[in-house]
Amino acid sequence: MKIYADTNFIARLYLPQFCHEDAATIMDDARSGRIARIPITWLLEIEVTSAWELYVFFGKQPQHPRLTAEQAAAAHADFRDDIRAGLIYEPAAV
Repeated sequence: MKIYADTNFIARLYLPQFCHEDAATIMDDARSGRIARIPITWLLEIEVTSAWELYVFFGKQPQHPRLTAEQAAAAHADFRDDIRAGLIYEPAAV
């Protein structure tokens, strides 16, 4: 089975306060090699970064969950590390 992940899925994986248990299980399966690596394009990388920035922006409003710029930066660093490691994501052409 081929798995594809959208922007929201990936962005939330790196934010514990937003991550769903099922999504975390899929990520663990990808890390361990139980499922195929998740295809990722350069465009998806940009969209994920933009999503974290939106979470920070909306987090400044009282009715939305809070995400700080520092938390977003940490999520981005973890995401980039996972891309470089090549265990979870498989580069794909647009």
